[in-house]
Amino acid sequence: MIRARFHFKLKSGDSWNDFLQTATKLNEISRARGWVEFSFWTQVAGSFNEIVLEADYPDLATFEQQTNAFYADAEAVGTMRGWRDLVIQGTGYSELWAQAEPVSG
Repeated sequence: MIRARFHFKLKSGDSWNDFLQTATKLNEISRARGWVEFSFWTQVAGSFNEIVLEADYPDLATFEQQTNAFYADAEAVGTMRGWRDLVIQGTGYSELWAQAEPVSG
């Protein structure tokens, strides 16, 4: 299994609901296309105004296929552009994790 995490630092608390509304719209687009949907997370304690979008994929090939399809989809990319005014530029980053498995040898 592959887990993708996308981290965002919002400009202010006023951006919070707008960001989540856009993320929800992206999940609606994903559902309609048969893509994996994201869950939304924030810290209970720690830095303010941070949101993480997280999704699990069965394998790396599925992650790559759906990522390529997302960026080729005008509606999805256009919707995502709504975040430009909400996120502090240069603070976002992504993580890609693989499920830990025993090592043979």
